Amino acid sequence: MGSSWSSSLRLRTPLCDLLGIRYPLVQAPMAGGWTTPELVSAVCEAGGVGVLAGARISPQRLQEDIRAVKARTNRPFGVNFLLAPPEQGGGDVATVQRFLDGFREELGLAPGETALSLPSWPLQEQLEVVFEEGVAVLSLAMGDPGELFERAHEEGMSTIAMVTSVEEAVLVAERGTNMVYPPNYQ
Repeated sequence: MGSSWSSSLRLRTPLCDLLGIRYPLVQAPMAGGWTTPELVSAVCEAGGVGVLAGARISPQRLQEDIRAVKARTNRPFGVNFLLAPPEQGGGDVATVQRFLDGFREELGLAPGETALSLPSWPLQEQLEVVFEEGVAVLSLAMGDPGELFERAHEEGMSTIAMVTSVEEAVLVAERGTNMVYPPNYQ
């Protein structure tokens, strides 16, 4: 099959119409610096919707990242926030660090720290940046969005919700989300 076959194939869905995108693809927002403005804008330019990760980012940095995406593309993109509390329990940092310290010793590196803390900013301040900057899509993950979807719609934004259960899917649908999707665990 040549390129003429692949270029004539096009999947058009209600998501494409809603978000004004060519392909029904939403790039996963990955907190921790993986989702850069360059990645988000490249996905948008390729015909999908790119999504910045808003978690663990100061409001000022979030504004800079949003503006960096806007400087690279005029296509719609989103910002995602995790509503569920960060990983609770289940993570024994000291045990993991002791395990990794064996590798560090072999490499001549200092032992790891056991007192780790992740920066946290008030979600409301981050959301205000998103609303002020006129981002096209608000994406929320794992939790009750409360009135956030209503506010997003009032601001002219589309909404996306990642859910982990049928009950959560029903809740976000009742709250007015435009799209629901499950996490991609492998």
